[in-house]
Amino acid sequence: MRATRAALALLTIAGLAMQPAHARADASADGAAKAKASKGTLYMAWHAPWGSSRATDHLTAACTEEDVRDTLVLTFDPGRDDSTFAGVMADLYFRATPGDTLGPMWWFGGGPLADVNLIIEYPKSGDNTWGVAPIAWKVNGFGAAKYDRTGGTGHLKIVFAVPSDNAGPVQAGQRYAFARLLILRGKPSKARCNQPICIEWASAGLTFDVIAGEEDASTTGGHRFVSWNGRAGASCGEFARAPSGWKPKPTR
Repeated sequence: MRATRAALALLTIAGLAMQPAHARADASADGAAKAKASKGTLYMAWHAPWGSSRATDHLTAACTEEDVRDTLVLTFDPGRDDSTFAGVMADLYFRATPGDTLGPMWWFGGGPLADVNLIIEYPKSGDNTWGVAPIAWKVNGFGAAKYDRTGGTGHLKIVFAVPSDNAGPVQAGQRYAFARLLILRGKPSKARCNQPICIEWASAGLTFDVIAGEEDASTTGGHRFVSWNGRAGASCGEFARAPSGWKPKPTR
């Protein structure tokens, strides 16, 4: 029963995100007074939550025949105090350097997400392995992901939510756990396993309750870019100054 309610909460959030902006605004009219606060802020780092001593925005990952995974940690500041925080819907982009294409280790199965090269961990109630980033929810939620790509860019959408009647309290100024991406290093036999990649957490929808709807997290400030095998972060320099340019594959 609880799993069913979690799935329904997730579908509600996803539906809100796909509505036109004016529809979401209408849905959140009753919560307008509560929504008058700073936008949420996004943080991403290798190894540990941003702000931890082990966290870094640049990773040098050597190719290996061993099954080695590197951890990318996503956290967020909700930007306001609230007692009914229900979930997050995030958009991440994986980009090769200009003129290059994504090598096979960044294909992640192509269409629906396949956990061959990528495993996603979501926060669980009572989990104390997130370091400085506490968990906003007191119950286990439901997570889902989908990945698509063009030649040089991959788009990962991640959703995590709890049942609306179990929505948790959050406070502005605190960074909370959202997801960990465990990325499998490429093998020397796999083409361009050490190519430079820029990863951007472009945006997120923060759902404070299913009635008030979804609020967009800030796309400025925070720490939304990390690099993989770039030279001193050079693989992200150009992308950090430009807006996201993702265009989905045409559907038939």
